[in-house]
Amino acid sequence: MGSDLMKVKHFHKKLVSVVVSATLMGGAVPLSALAEGTGTDSGQSLTSTSVSDTESSVDGVYGLARSLCSENAGSGSRTGGFTWDTEASHGKDSSSSSLGKDSSSSSSTKDKDSSSSSSSVRIVIKNSIDAMPYFSSLSGGEKVRFESSDKRIASVNSKGKIKGRKKGEAIIRRLVSSAGEWKESGTLTILVQKPETISPEPEVKMVYGKQLSLSELISDDEDAKGVFRTNKKGKSIIALNEDGTFVPLAEGTAKITASYGKYRFKFKLNINGIEVEDGRIVFNYGVFLGAEPEDVPAMKPYKVIVLDAQYFSKETIKELKDSGHTVYSYINVGSIENFRPYYKDYEKFALGDYEHWDEEKWVDVSQKEWQDFIVKDLAVKLLDKGIDGFFVDNADVYYNYEREEIFEGMTAILKGLKNYGTYVSINGGDTYVMEYADRNKTLDPVMDAVNQETVFSAIKWKKNTFGRNTASERKYFMEYAETVKGYGKDVYLLEYTTDPELIADIREYCEKMGFSYYVSSSLELVV
Repeated sequence: MGSDLMKVKHFHKKLVSVVVSATLMGGAVPLSALAEGTGTDSGQSLTSTSVSDTESSVDGVYGLARSLCSENAGSGSRTGGFTWDTEASHGKDSSSSSLGKDSSSSSSTKDKDSSSSSSSVRIVIKNSIDAMPYFSSLSGGEKVRFESSDKRIASVNSKGKIKGRKKGEAIIRRLVSSAGEWKESGTLTILVQKPETISPEPEVKMVYGKQLSLSELISDDEDAKGVFRTNKKGKSIIALNEDGTFVPLAEGTAKITASYGKYRFKFKLNINGIEVEDGRIVFNYGVFLGAEPEDVPAMKPYKVIVLDAQYFSKETIKELKDSGHTVYSYINVGSIENFRPYYKDYEKFALGDYEHWDEEKWVDVSQKEWQDFIVKDLAVKLLDKGIDGFFVDNADVYYNYEREEIFEGMTAILKGLKNYGTYVSINGGDTYVMEYADRNKTLDPVMDAVNQETVFSAIKWKKNTFGRNTASERKYFMEYAETVKGYGKDVYLLEYTTDPELIADIREYCEKMGFSYYVSSSLELVV
């Protein structure tokens, strides 16, 4: 990446405000002054030999640390008005020199002109440095070896490679052979410390749907090509491509690993505020059955919107469609709810109580009067509002009452909806759908898609919380969803969880299978 300089930039807070802890694979150098826009003119540089032993951390808001990696050892590497004092600081310590402070406070010295050397270097456990640059030059031809006063703290090999073992202090002695006699020719004090990373208070705001580039954020070199990765939790926070382009998905902290050639470092991207630009469609799918007309602005980032059109006007639905959205309406065909205006008219067809939903009862779909109401009355009124299709709920009545007349009644209703030439997505309904497929070897006459709830997540009804589904349940519903896909139908997943790692699993699976998904933090399915 040119001279491998990753420069510091500040960004307009309206676009993105980032607080990061940037960690190279090694020791620590505090960079708080960078975030505040101050620097030092000490003139000391970060050499390429010390890059791998340097850990960098940002402290402050609206700043992003860039680790500076100069291949010009010994040259004063400067960028953006800042100079890095890291010549001999390989660890973070209260006495170490930091940006914005007098460089004379550094506990590290190096004098190549003296006949013997005495300096101190901080390194981090498991990190290594070359001892040779810290000792005076020799005339040439001498035999040299190194010794450590405590190999448990810092070991050294015959070539002068020093490795930190555990926290503490050790003295490295250079011995030179002269006339067959070994004499000491300088010492180096090694201060071994535990690695540390400054973790600033998160103050980040991102904009949903705006694709940003980590590569651009950490380098001014347009030719710099980094490789970026994040862990499973991070995948639920940002949608990250290997080239560093990403889109924020949710609030949280994503741990990023970036590689630029031989240089590899880590940093945290903390997203603590989410904004969506007006009119931007960001997500494929959203289910908002508990939403009301005043919630429409919050639905607009979703391409496909599922709502209960009985509570929305024709004008509101037109507004959504005109702005690029597909709108499906909830229609309950397998149960009857006591808050619906038609409840009293059809209560007589109730089959039994609906577990966990006190306001609902399963309904006898074999009744012609109920079929006609759904297909010729309710569906027509919803279609007249301009919806694009139906989200058909409670086809699971056939699971609870597995009788031939129930199967035939459900089939009559679904075919009646499909006869309007509209889109039909069945919520769940695995027992019915698989039975229909087995009998007819097609699903075309009754559906276009399935929406399957709780494939990965689980609802713990007694505790009123969410959790993870069992392995067997997950396997069953994954096979169901994939079978429906095999019939050429669309598949949507509706999950209930706030677990970032589970959300990452859901996203990874759906991307692999080509499914759409929506993750809700509440059963009410409000925006």
